Amino acid sequence: MKLVEWNPEPSPCISVNGQLEMKLVEWNPGPSPCISVNGQLEMKLVEWNPGPSPCISVNGQLEMKLVEWNPGPSPCISVNGQLVMKLVEWNPGPPQCIPLNGQLVMKLVEWNLGPHPCIPLNGQLEMKLVE
Repeated sequence: MKLVEWNPEPSPCISVNGQLEMKLVEWNPGPSPCISVNGQLEMKLVEWNPGPSPCISVNGQLEMKLVEWNPGPSPCISVNGQLVMKLVEWNPGPPQCIPLNGQLVMKLVEWNLGPHPCIPLNGQLEMKLVE
């Protein structure tokens, strides 16, 4: 997904850590399954990865490993308007991964200390969102 600007409005956006939000401006025209962002918009996933751990292929190259589906409160991402994945913690350690529940990680394409589009992690590191 492509991040082009930070959006101070309630929607359409995804809460990253309970404080930050990002505006989604482009959706993948591929087939379902989809992620429901605010009950009105959807971003379509390219494919589900059948690998050893549950993964989401974002653009055919980037994969995020999910540790669990959690119906609990945010920070989380609603999937199909029913399921959500909860982000447990941000990794203050070396780059390239974010631990979820201390077990699995989601892979980052690259770390970017430059300007947006990127998401601050712990106020120190940033991850760049690729198209």
